[in-house]
Amino acid sequence: MLQDVPSDDAEPRGDGRALDVVVVDDEEPSRELLVARVRMAGHIPRAFHSAFAALLAIGEQVPDVVVTDFNMPGMDGLELARRIRDAGWRPRPYIIVTSATVALDDSTRVRHAGADVFVPKSISLNGFEAALRVAGRAVCGAA
Repeated sequence: MLQDVPSDDAEPRGDGRALDVVVVDDEEPSRELLVARVRMAGHIPRAFHSAFAALLAIGEQVPDVVVTDFNMPGMDGLELARRIRDAGWRPRPYIIVTSATVALDDSTRVRHAGADVFVPKSISLNGFEAALRVAGRAVCGAA
């Protein structure tokens, strides 16, 4: 079920385990910022410049969380989310889709692709960290 952007006061996960987080963004500055935020939150990022490269890596080692840009050349973030969903990996990674541009139907499109949460890039970095905490609780509950 697609969730709204979590509030900044979302509680951290309970078990303290660092999450394996795949970050996918074709724009290097955005990718580096997300990687830095994942590290600052105490998790282990794996960064990819394309959905194709990320999907190959995910097939070899399924992460806890996938953070993907919405709009990318070639395979976009929605197609990546669909392929992850359709692969049937268990537990399925928690999927966060981000975008610098936001259209009225983005949340619906993200939900239909099988993602868990849509976080506009314009949201505060605290909002992104809150989304990671929610992902951690979801992953912890699935374990």
